[in-house]
Amino acid sequence: LSLFSGPAAGLSADWPEWRGPSRDGVSHETNLPSRWSPAGENLAWKLPFGGRSAPVVFGERLYLLTNTPDGPATTQERLVAVDVNSGKVLWDQRFSIYLSDVPQHRVAWTSPAVDPETGNVYVFTVAAQLFCLSPEGKILWERSMPEEHGAITTHGGRTTSPIVEGDKVVLNALILAWGDLGRPGNRYFAFDKRTGQTIWISSPQSRHYDTNYSTPIVADVNGMRQLIVGGTDGMFHGLALNTGTPVWRADVSKRAILNSALYRDDAAYITHGEENIGTTEMGMVAALDVTGTG
Repeated sequence: LSLFSGPAAGLSADWPEWRGPSRDGVSHETNLPSRWSPAGENLAWKLPFGGRSAPVVFGERLYLLTNTPDGPATTQERLVAVDVNSGKVLWDQRFSIYLSDVPQHRVAWTSPAVDPETGNVYVFTVAAQLFCLSPEGKILWERSMPEEHGAITTHGGRTTSPIVEGDKVVLNALILAWGDLGRPGNRYFAFDKRTGQTIWISSPQSRHYDTNYSTPIVADVNGMRQLIVGGTDGMFHGLALNTGTPVWRADVSKRAILNSALYRDDAAYITHGEENIGTTEMGMVAALDVTGTG
């Protein structure tokens, strides 16, 4: 993990989730270095660990989900808090890996999410456990998705990063043999960000192809806060944020959706890299009018 900066570089804007504050990957920072090098050019500090997930930044803290440097038999995931100015590790919180067959090199798949209101940090592990931690690293609450809902993470370790929206923490997970979804399929969950209590569970998928890692976005559509996310069924789904009720869906692929959508002016911009419906061509880019009901 390295942080690059220069004399005029600014670190003022928070980056509380994987794709930033607007969930579109866009940074509005200015005066950033045009050149950097791991050898030292514009290098502020570096630490001897990294991972598959991307770090997030809130205030003077950088948070990264990574793994412990132990051998395969004793590896744990850990959430690391780093001072962005000095590179000093302030604390780390470790999570055991169990109820999963994810190998060592695939742990710590997701990015943390920070609640701008409280500063609390939310982590979804490869064991499909959702944790809420205080800025000091104390676990405030946790939910075990395998034990409560039959979640599985598979050998691939594909898990999705949570998002924080209003009073909710939202994520999706692959569920097997639970409730009315006896077959494998993704469900979408909203939890109260302060208590961890379930607000709603949504099951819009009628089929399942493969695991995925499409992180949801939220958009204002015709006065409704709407969750837009790609499913393991090859469809993009629009769900009412307050209730989880399906609003629309678009069938675009014969395999699971791995990408996240973008939104602007009543249109959802979607992509995927798998086989298209009705053809053997791979991948597409499309704009969907999401003001209707599908």
